[in-house]
Amino acid sequence: MKTINSLRRLLSSSTAVLNTHSYRYVHKNIRPSNILCITEFREGESRALQNQPNDSLPKELGQALLVGYSDARLSSAGSRRAGPEVILDEIYVHKTRGHKDSSQNQKHTFLHDVYSLGICLLEIGLWKSLIVPERSNSESWVLNVEDFPFLKYNPSDRQKFLGALRELFEKVASYYLPRKVGQKYADVVVACLKGLDDTEGDVKLECNKDSVELGFRYIDRIIRGLWDISI
Repeated sequence: MKTINSLRRLLSSSTAVLNTHSYRYVHKNIRPSNILCITEFREGESRALQNQPNDSLPKELGQALLVGYSDARLSSAGSRRAGPEVILDEIYVHKTRGHKDSSQNQKHTFLHDVYSLGICLLEIGLWKSLIVPERSNSESWVLNVEDFPFLKYNPSDRQKFLGALRELFEKVASYYLPRKVGQKYADVVVACLKGLDDTEGDVKLECNKDSVELGFRYIDRIIRGLWDISI
């Protein structure tokens, strides 16, 4: 990637997830629309950015801020265990939170936030969005099946499709990200998707581990992993 150092600005978002956890809160709504990048431009730079192709990485990503705390709650508080209402939101949540029947969903934990962060980091690493404006109606958004063919699904198999997403995202991160942004960045994304766990197979994102242990593991696998990236 041309500007790999710009990705270090994402440390602010990664740190925000940890800070939220340290205050015993869960965000519950981590997705691209809630990551705000702010950049200070010198005279003439903003016009140059407007003329830049959409599929090219900007020279400067700016400071990434995590917003959208309207659904945040104390991690120890009660939960309705309600899942997302629409498919465009469901692709950013782990399958243990994707059931429309809330009785089948796990309680949202810090590790669910980490998983959602991993999906966002995957999109940034590939520099492609999982959702795009609909061609016939720019105000509507659809799944980006052109760049991600595996997102095409039969509505009757919705739950099966959502259940397989984590494994598919993990494969994309493992096999395609290293070619784009290197192995270290890919390892960070995979660690997010696997719940900071090294075990094989499905990972149940239950926060049974000690909260402090999870925090240290997050610092070691995610924040330190991003800092270790160099050209």
